Amino acid sequence: MRSNFYWTANRMTAAWLFGMVASAGAFGALAEAARLPPAVLGVPALLGSAVLIIPLLRILARQVDGVAAHASVQRPHGVVIPASALTLSSDTGRELGLQTAGLNASGGSPVALVVLPDRVEVWSGRNESEPRWSADAADLTATVGLVRVGLANKWDVVRLTDGTTTLAVSPRYGTLPLDAGGDIDRVLAELGLDPSAVRRASSTASPEP
Repeated sequence: MRSNFYWTANRMTAAWLFGMVASAGAFGALAEAARLPPAVLGVPALLGSAVLIIPLLRILARQVDGVAAHASVQRPHGVVIPASALTLSSDTGRELGLQTAGLNASGGSPVALVVLPDRVEVWSGRNESEPRWSADAADLTATVGLVRVGLANKWDVVRLTDGTTTLAVSPRYGTLPLDAGGDIDRVLAELGLDPSAVRRASSTASPEP
C-alpha cells in the first residue's frame, strides 16, 4: 500500500501558516491588553512563527530517514541516498504518488534513491514492497539544476530521466534544503557519473521548470 507524503507536506505547511496567524493574533491581543502599539510585539510574533518551522523540518527529515532505512532493508546491497523528490508534471506525480514541482509544492516527497549495478530505484513510504520508480542504468540520463518549490524556494536537484519519466531529486544528507547544493556532486558520484561532465552538459541543456 502506498503512503503518499504529498498531503503530509501540505499539512505541515498549513500548520506553519496557522501557527503564524495564531502567533500574530496572540501577540496583538497582548499588545491591546497592555495598551501598547501592536508594532511593539510584531518582532516577537514574527520570531515565534519562524521558530515553528524548525520542528516541521525535523519531522520531514525523520520521514526521509525512515524511507531510507526501509529501502536499505529491501535493497541491502544498494547505495541508498536520502532525498526529497519532485516530479515535473502533474500526470507523473499522480502516477507515482509523488509531489510535483511548482508554486503548489511544499516540502517534496520523502524518498530514498537506491543505486544498484544495473538500475536506479526511487522508494517512498516505509512499508512498501516495491519502488515507486525504476530505470535501467543504461537508459538513465542525469542533469543538474534548480526547481521551484512553493512561492519563494528553489532547490538544487539532480534531474533523472529514462526518456519517459523525469524526476527531480534533492539530496537530504542534512536537514535543511539549503544544504542540498553542496551534496549534488556526491549524488552524481554515487550514480557512477563524473560530476564535472554532468555539470558541463547541464549548462548547455534546455532549462526545465
